[in-house]
Amino acid sequence: MVSQSWTSSNHNTIIALKNVMKNSITFNQEVLGNIFKRKKQVEKKKLKGIQNYLERVDSVRHTILEKGIAK
Repeated sequence: MVSQSWTSSNHNTIIALKNVMKNSITFNQEVLGNIFKRKKQVEKKKLKGIQNYLERVDSVRHTILEKGIAK
């Protein structure tokens, strides 16, 4: 990305630096921004899965306890 920014500037240092800055911002938004968003989504799915599992396990335990009490 940096190399491409420099070569597209026709050896003008100021333009090259502006290109690097612009391309870095774009990279950050498109790549890193997506990483954090995806990480949040994955964590949310994991948490939901854990909660669902705990609800099922807890329900089974309660069912067994209820059956034991009813006898």
